[in-house]
Amino acid sequence: MLGQVLEVIKRKLELSEITSVSLSTRQDDFVVLHTGQEPAEPIELVCKTEFLTLLDEKYKAMTQRTLQLNFSDRIEFEVRSAALAYLP
Repeated sequence: MLGQVLEVIKRKLELSEITSVSLSTRQDDFVVLHTGQEPAEPIELVCKTEFLTLLDEKYKAMTQRTLQLNFSDRIEFEVRSAALAYLP
């Protein structure tokens, strides 16, 4: 499996459930999807910019709203265990 991309699906989110996206200004391949009810969902992506471009386009088409992007080099979010996590 060396050099192959492995897709892992842990949770399904509807576009309308996403309230904002947090990401750093670095080339680190991480984004955090925030929802209104559920804990945040950190995602590691190979193509962060391309993913966000497509997500924003689909989000606007479905919700008629602009996706809120939060840029910070220190991202704090709550995870399922009610603990705080930090990226990077």
